[in-house]
Amino acid sequence: MNSHIVRFSVLILILVFFSGFARQIESIADIEKAAQNPLADRIFLGVQSYTNFGLGPYNRVQEILNVQPVIPFDFGNWNLTTRWVIPFVFQPELTSESGRDFGLGDLKTFFFFNVHTARSIRSGFGPVFLIPTATDNSIGADKWALGPAVVVEINSRQWLVGLRVDNLWTFAGDDDREDLNILTMQPFINFVVPGTDGLLLTSTPVITANWETSTNRWTVPLGGGAGYLIRVKEFSFLGTVQGFWNALRGELSPDWTMQITLQAIFPKKRQPD
Repeated sequence: MNSHIVRFSVLILILVFFSGFARQIESIADIEKAAQNPLADRIFLGVQSYTNFGLGPYNRVQEILNVQPVIPFDFGNWNLTTRWVIPFVFQPELTSESGRDFGLGDLKTFFFFNVHTARSIRSGFGPVFLIPTATDNSIGADKWALGPAVVVEINSRQWLVGLRVDNLWTFAGDDDREDLNILTMQPFINFVVPGTDGLLLTSTPVITANWETSTNRWTVPLGGGAGYLIRVKEFSFLGTVQGFWNALRGELSPDWTMQITLQAIFPKKRQPD
C-alpha cells in the first residue's frame, strides 16, 4: 500500500511540474523562429550532424555530430544565452584511402548577453571559448582560445534573419601545435511558410576564414534547405535538412556538406518585457 501511495504522489508531482509549462501556448511560427535564434530565451537540446564530402586528395568523408544544449539565464532586464557545442568526430585519414579516428572534439561555448525587448531588431554580445577536450590530435587543436562574439537579428512576422560573428585567438596550449586565429560568420535566413502548419525554409551557412594562412583562407558555402516542426502538447521538435556547396574552399574544407538537425524545444516560461 505504501509503495502505491509513493508512486501516486510522484505521478502527481510530475503532472504539477509539467502543467506549469503549459500555461502559455505559442504559435508554431514563434516556436520555429525561436529554435533558429542564437538569442534563445528557452531551453533547447539539439543534435546536429555535418557530413562533409570530398575531403583531401582521396575525396574522403568526415562526419561531425554536435550535441548542442542551449540554456538561458534571466537577470532582470537582461538575458544570458549559453550555447554549448560538444562535437563527436569521425575523422578520416586524409592522405590515404583508408583509416580513420573517432572521438570527442574540442568544446566550443558561447555566452550571449542581450536586453529583454519586444522590438523586431535585437542584438547580443559576449565571449566565445574553445576548450581543448579532444581525445585525439587529429580531431582537436590542443589549444585554448577565446574571442568576442556578436549577433544581430530581425524577427518580423514569418521571417527571422540575422548574422552571428565570432573570432577565436589562441592564448594557451601545446606550443608545437599551430596557433588559432579563426573568424566564423553564420548568416541565418528563416521563413515560416504560412498555412503549412510547421514547414520552415532555412539557410544557415557557416563561413570561416583562417587568418593563420595566406592561401585558401576562406570557406564560403552556398545552399539551404527545409525543416518541419512537430508539437506534442507543450513540447516541440524541429528537424531540418540542408545542403551546402563550398564556392570557396579552405585547405582542409570539403567539396560540399549535408547538415541534418533535430532539436527538442522546451516550453517558454516568460515573455519579454
